Amino acid sequence: MMRPYKDCVTIYRRIYIVCCSDLCCCRPAVATAAAALHNTAMSVLSSNDAWASWLQHSLQKLRDNNLERMLRPLVPTGCTVQVGDEQCALIQWVALMLPTHTYLVMSCMTYLDQPWQRCGVHIACLAAASLALLLLCEPQALIFMEEHEAWLRGQQSPDSCPDLALDPGSRSPAMQQHLNRIVLFSVNDYLGLSTHPALKAAAANAAWQVGCGPRSSALVSGFTTEHRQLELELARLKGTEDALLFPTGFSANVAVVSVLASAADNSSAVGYASGDTATTIKQPKVVIFSDELNHASLIDGARLALRGGSDVALCVYRHNDLAHLEQLLHQAPATARKLVITDSLFSMDGDFADLQGLVALKRCWGFLLVVDEAHATLVCGTHGGGAAEMMGVHELDAYVGTLSKAAGALGGFVACSKDMRQLLLNRGRGVVYSTALPVPVVAAARAALRVSQR
Repeated sequence: MMRPYKDCVTIYRRIYIVCCSDLCCCRPAVATAAAALHNTAMSVLSSNDAWASWLQHSLQKLRDNNLERMLRPLVPTGCTVQVGDEQCALIQWVALMLPTHTYLVMSCMTYLDQPWQRCGVHIACLAAASLALLLLCEPQALIFMEEHEAWLRGQQSPDSCPDLALDPGSRSPAMQQHLNRIVLFSVNDYLGLSTHPALKAAAANAAWQVGCGPRSSALVSGFTTEHRQLELELARLKGTEDALLFPTGFSANVAVVSVLASAADNSSAVGYASGDTATTIKQPKVVIFSDELNHASLIDGARLALRGGSDVALCVYRHNDLAHLEQLLHQAPATARKLVITDSLFSMDGDFADLQGLVALKRCWGFLLVVDEAHATLVCGTHGGGAAEMMGVHELDAYVGTLSKAAGALGGFVACSKDMRQLLLNRGRGVVYSTALPVPVVAAARAALRVSQR
């Protein structure tokens, strides 16, 4: 079956051929129209072919640089995350193939009758030395090896791989006996709260009573008393007047940076500074100063502010280099409002921002200080308030956080003043145009805060 646009091209070609084959019987206008249709169809086909060529080229470039990523479906269990390496992955590991082509499936062993395990993430995999025993006990693996190779050649859909049933009884005792646990440190569930009994009970009870809750944006009808209670609890945790929930931590960062910067007049962005040199800033109304190792969401928020029609400049200072930051602050117009954004705990390098030094600069320069506490909330500080609490810093203007990491749930938030919350609620597109968090997720997050305070 041809693609729709190719069908259209075929029809246009036929009209063109029919009309042009007997011009003596066709009016000139009809022939002209047919020729125009033909040219349009050729242009559409050429444009679509160009996009298809670009798509293939882009994917091939990722593959050539070993940067292509693949999704691996996982099946959750009662452990924080307990995964089993099924035969797809097993055969590939033994054959020393690239793991990006495997289907990784969680072990379906039941832990419901066992106490809560703060075990991080485990993968159950079969040692290569046990392959012979596996093939003796599981002869279907021999058949699967051929099917797996066909899959890698693109001759078979991964959905058709055998032995991917979720029923734990579908695997033999021999397979279970030779599964080894390997701890993964690649998840964000730092405290293992996602499977804590209190969180499971809170989510289950909320789902039983109200389902997912009103499905709408918070401003329409998606905001419930559960949402408001969570906001107030987050504000108490961070020591601020108020807080605002977002669908994700990413959307919270994008919103807070773009909204605070877009408060300027409507004109185009005018400057950018990075590294050792800074371009001349032509009297912007807002200047953003961003650590060069900030999270992608902060970077995207700054980029959106630059493109949003606001009179904004962006300066990127060297990582944790407050001397460079002060140099850029000195170069900025004295009349411009200044916004400094930084992670508190940088996830890739594992180091902390110098929040005390930033607050000292804030007192001198009067900038607004926004800190992303995604990786530090519930992990750092006496009460889990984050790196700011740990360092004894209480002069931040906005704390951005997530409920998707140490809290073991989902969502983001900004803890701030009441006025800033009101501005974000009305101007933050990530909250205005997104459906509010499901009530069971909110209930689980509230339970996580209670458990973390024990």
